[in-house]
Amino acid sequence: MPVLVLVFAGVHLASGSSGMLSIGQVLSELFRGPGHEGTANAIVWDIRLPRLLVAGLSGVSLGAVGATFQALFRNPLADPYVVGVSSGAAVGSALAVSLGFGAASFGLGVVGAGLVTGLASLGLVRALAYRRGVVEMATLLLAGVTVSALLSALLSLILLLAGQDSGRVLAFLLGHTSDANWPRALALLPFALFGTLWLSRQGKRLNALAMGETTARRLGVETETL
Repeated sequence: MPVLVLVFAGVHLASGSSGMLSIGQVLSELFRGPGHEGTANAIVWDIRLPRLLVAGLSGVSLGAVGATFQALFRNPLADPYVVGVSSGAAVGSALAVSLGFGAASFGLGVVGAGLVTGLASLGLVRALAYRRGVVEMATLLLAGVTVSALLSALLSLILLLAGQDSGRVLAFLLGHTSDANWPRALALLPFALFGTLWLSRQGKRLNALAMGETTARRLGVETETL
């Protein structure tokens, strides 16, 4: 796997719409560092490397979250859509884009709007699943699927009413790295790093949960907070 990652990274740095570079040119510019004269240096350091970092950090973060959801629900097909997080975030972001907030949505921005609505949908799912002081996984799963379906229908309605802006909404929801730069890559780095490290530290608790909620509670795992 590490070899494949290096191969694909090299292909990305060497090829693109801004021009083809040889592997030798790519390595030369990487060792030279940023800020030097020349088209190749600008292509590698100012265009392709930030995009590579943003895509890589996003992939690592999504992979860690996906693996956590699969362990939490003991289902290899589980993902953030199961508890409505992704659907809620998509609705908030779509609303922000279609209403023309662009870089700012009440000071939060499109990403901030998605974060708020994603957390709100998660809170709604947890409230629906909370019974007698306990949140059972089966109930949480059913509530999440229901809320996710409703939010997906709402997202379809937003896209229908967006008209000409539906293309911009879809472009944001599908994701792209065309506008990636160093400030955005560096802003993403701490979230990806510390988030992944924190999730990895929950491994023992998730392993206990894999044996069942009752067993996990007997082992001292607070399944509700987990």
